[in-house]
Amino acid sequence: MNVEPVNPPRSLSFPLDALLFSGQGEQFRLTIVANFSGTALDVTRSSYLRFVTSNSNVATVDANGVVTAVAPGSGYVTARYTQGSVSLALAIRVSVPLPPGIASTSNFIISITPSSGGVAVGSTTSFTVSSNSDTTFTGSVALSVDGLPSGAAANFSPTSINVPGSSTLTISTLQSTPTETDILTISGASGNLNQSASVALTVIVPPAVTSVSPTSGAAGTSVTITGTNFGSAQGASTVTFNGTRATVTSWSATSIVTPVPSGATTGNVVVTVSGVASNGVSFTVTSSAPSITSLNPTSGPVGTSVTIAGTNFGSTQGTSTITFNGTTATPTSWNATSIVATVPTGATTGNVVVTVGGVASNGVAFTVPQASRR
Repeated sequence: MNVEPVNPPRSLSFPLDALLFSGQGEQFRLTIVANFSGTALDVTRSSYLRFVTSNSNVATVDANGVVTAVAPGSGYVTARYTQGSVSLALAIRVSVPLPPGIASTSNFIISITPSSGGVAVGSTTSFTVSSNSDTTFTGSVALSVDGLPSGAAANFSPTSINVPGSSTLTISTLQSTPTETDILTISGASGNLNQSASVALTVIVPPAVTSVSPTSGAAGTSVTITGTNFGSAQGASTVTFNGTRATVTSWSATSIVTPVPSGATTGNVVVTVSGVASNGVSFTVTSSAPSITSLNPTSGPVGTSVTIAGTNFGSTQGTSTITFNGTTATPTSWNATSIVATVPTGATTGNVVVTVGGVASNGVAFTVPQASRR
């Protein structure tokens, strides 16, 4: 029976670090808790939840979350919650001891480093798989990833790993929904023990930046970054301007607003989500806000040529603008310290303002005489 809110959960949890059985045939019923923006709910019987065992030689699990110890060794039971485009997984370690009086012929343990990681769809990631053993074990360790959609590929290199020793496992070409956690499981057997190791893989559809607006500006300029797969909330995700981290003011799955950080230099704007970086889009950082020092002349009718002197105008106009009391003018020349423009049609008395990279200068008064009436 489903008791969840409409919005999917952010994470899954289980109250124990592991299931440590005392012997074969023993059973335990799992309780899975989903965390919904501060509200925790028992979702063990939800239709969105399913259970999978990594090693049925060690333990089995039924549709109701009842785990049964089968044989000595270790393995994992995965609880997977799928609702819409969100797919979360939780790996629960299971350990079954050898019967009393029976010695292990090979007490080996498999481990994976790091214990978790993020990988973008279409990219690769690597883990170190290790084992320790008091006897040489030459069998191959089986590899599997729980949670991939039917037909999706998880390419492993190498395709099998021998223990004892240490090997590097590379995984590539994972397919995923925008929010998904998969469980990488490595299993092997030696003597009368089955062992497994597991790691949570956060599979990420990479963020993509389609545009930034404006494309230039000084430190403090508000910039809107438009794209896809940014995630609904910032969390640990970041925005950088040529490597300098910005402090974001708003964040959604398709739009981010942030001021240009202090110390930023000209280069690419990059959004990084769960450790996976987007493409870079060029942004020009101007030295400081434009400033008008004088106008010559300070009054004149429509069509009058006006020289605007100042600083930080930029070497070319680009997307920068000049306005006469809010009416945009067309410049005839432009450099970093001087602009020549004609008084535009419709202009009225008020301030002349130069805007560079979305940052406006101070305003300097200009008088537009009213046409005489007869």
